[in-house]
Amino acid sequence: MVLKLKTAFKNIKVIVVTELLLMVVMVSTIVVKADAINDRRVVSTPLKLATLKTISTDSNSNEVTGTKATISDAETERDIKVADDKRASIISFAKQYIGKPYVLGGKSLTNGCDCASFITLVYKEYGYNWKIGSVNTLYDHCGGTTVSVDDMKPGDIIFFGRGNKRLHVAMYAGNGRIVHAMDPSHDICEIDLYRPGTKTTYSGKSILEVKRIIN
Repeated sequence: MVLKLKTAFKNIKVIVVTELLLMVVMVSTIVVKADAINDRRVVSTPLKLATLKTISTDSNSNEVTGTKATISDAETERDIKVADDKRASIISFAKQYIGKPYVLGGKSLTNGCDCASFITLVYKEYGYNWKIGSVNTLYDHCGGTTVSVDDMKPGDIIFFGRGNKRLHVAMYAGNGRIVHAMDPSHDICEIDLYRPGTKTTYSGKSILEVKRIIN
């Protein structure tokens, strides 16, 4: 009887110990899983924040770039309008003297001037203080940028001649016309640059160079 009780007690101890071991294993598993979940949460949250920050930074960068481009375009359009308005003003001013006399060596828009002094005096009204003199003097002092005949704009200065010799100068007025102090027979006038239906200039002289003063 005593032996049976001892055996039964041992079996109970084994069962209890086994159950305790199983509980320890289960608890450990739960703790490990919980830690793993917490680890994933800790890791995933900064990743999401980093992603959001990156997107926000890229968006702001694009907005800044777009703003700069818009400002640059607006400034370019403004500069073009200012230049166009100035060209139109110069041509309008020059045309006020149509009919005034041509005087070789003259230095007055009202009392008389020649082709070079006419251009020099018109531009002087807009702050360009070039030395007054011959066609070559004007060419040497006006500066500007050389442009093609096909790209002429109002206010551009056209130098005419034969060979390499500069003989006359006029101002392009737009729409295929020029304004200049032509000669004693025509005085200051506005005429077509080319003879009708041709690319021959009104005088037969060649266009040696076109200079743009207002860019």
